[in-house]
Amino acid sequence: MTTSGSPSKKSEHRLPEFLVFGNLSRNFIIDLADKAHNDIPGGSALFAAAGIRCWGYPVGIVCEVGEDFPLEMLHKSYATGMDFRGVKVLPQAIDARDFYVGSNADAPLQENPIPHYSAHHLPFPTSLLGYSSQAKNPLRDPNAVHPHGIGILTPQDYQQATAVHLCAMNYRLHVQIPVMLRKSFINIITIDPSPDYMLPKNWDNLPALLKDTTAFLPHEKDIVALFQGRSNDIWEMAQALAELGCDFIVIRRGLKGQYLYDGYARKRYFIPAYPVKATNLVGTGDAFCGGFLANYKKSYDPLEACLAGNISSSLAMQSENPLFMADTMPGFCQARKESLRLMVQTL
Repeated sequence: MTTSGSPSKKSEHRLPEFLVFGNLSRNFIIDLADKAHNDIPGGSALFAAAGIRCWGYPVGIVCEVGEDFPLEMLHKSYATGMDFRGVKVLPQAIDARDFYVGSNADAPLQENPIPHYSAHHLPFPTSLLGYSSQAKNPLRDPNAVHPHGIGILTPQDYQQATAVHLCAMNYRLHVQIPVMLRKSFINIITIDPSPDYMLPKNWDNLPALLKDTTAFLPHEKDIVALFQGRSNDIWEMAQALAELGCDFIVIRRGLKGQYLYDGYARKRYFIPAYPVKATNLVGTGDAFCGGFLANYKKSYDPLEACLAGNISSSLAMQSENPLFMADTMPGFCQARKESLRLMVQTL
């Protein structure tokens, strides 16, 4: 097993210490500065992995893509220490394109992108022709159950990983994958819940999801939606979720930072977002989750983990391409983290 000692960017041949389950996509982004970034690598798994990798740790990605996905865009990256052997290529073409405009980072637009490029006076990329809706992508179906990763971790040496993050996906996968992981003696598991199941009608399903989960990392709007008609107090919501069996609840608030509820110590914290001029909001929540996991495994301190996740998120706000973000030196991240520490509020 690899050790977590002092991380280094010179770790191309180290086995992954961390795993991320999520998706890969081909992103088309018109950023906050009205600049187009066409057909660049993206997806929840890649942003979360980059959020880990910028701290210097090797990370493996587990997901499925269609046979037409351009994996060469990943292998040609500058980012070392990101292991794509867990990406399973399905024997079918699957549209993996996602289109975002400006601050619309919660979900890709499912409409005709041509008017948006025209409104921003940008040339339309031919590789985006025919884009309309991601509903046709079976890997995004919230009711689907995909076999990959449910039974055995492949490649087998992924079982030597010590911590895993599950990006937003459907409820059944979020319940079933941790069962498989714990059979491989992986007990540090963090979950970013999908808005698809963060609804009042699903309250009774949450104990199975949260039991023995290390950290639950919902966006503020999703936890508010879950507690509609039940509570209006954000800390009451966090405590109720922690009492279902989860150690730490982190409520992500985008550019407003994060709330942390420490269920062990019964402490509450507010961490403001690290001050940067944001040009991108796509993938910033996933990057936060990756940084959180990497530093929690190092320190077993949820506040330290939140600080680190915040810094990973700040890097994503400044780079639409997670592969470039992953190539940041850990010393730079640590300097930002120490600066942010002074801004934390204990509530």
